[in-house]
Amino acid sequence: SLFYLAQNLKDLAQTLPADPRAAEWRRRSVETYLRRADHPGGYQDERYYALFQAGRQLLLAGDADRGHAVLVRAVQFGGPARWEAAHELCRSLNRAGMYQVSYGVSRWVIQHRPAADGLFVHGDVVDYLMAFEHAIAAYWVGQYHESFECNDRILKRPEPMPSNIVAAAIRNQAFASDRILKG
Repeated sequence: SLFYLAQNLKDLAQTLPADPRAAEWRRRSVETYLRRADHPGGYQDERYYALFQAGRQLLLAGDADRGHAVLVRAVQFGGPARWEAAHELCRSLNRAGMYQVSYGVSRWVIQHRPAADGLFVHGDVVDYLMAFEHAIAAYWVGQYHESFECNDRILKRPEPMPSNIVAAAIRNQAFASDRILKG
């Protein structure tokens, strides 16, 4: 019940962001998610997802340091098979210009097989979003071939993707190609 209480508090904060209580709901959701994660019983996927959501809510609240710390905890708990927390961590690190750290995490994750099933597996993260963040980090740490190939795999996926991801992958692949050609 802790997990679902945290989910409800998070949903209230997201659904009613203009409500004066939204910040308190988010704070309480983080606190409740962390209590659930620290409780050893129940599904392991639920504990992982509680850490993931707590980290995500902290990032949304503007607390990057705590958010990153909780997401690292989630990555460690979920291992390389659960990609959601690693994706959220890498996305935040890339936005903050911390490409080397993002590259290390994303490279470690994409070298492993993702979970095929489990509680709240995000298909878009597994299908293309983790690779997208890895391609960005690879470019900024000077791994231009790796960035190009990662974008190429994203663009060759037969399943449809959001147009903004396709456009960004095309643009990012062109940046990598340009750097490769300049040697």
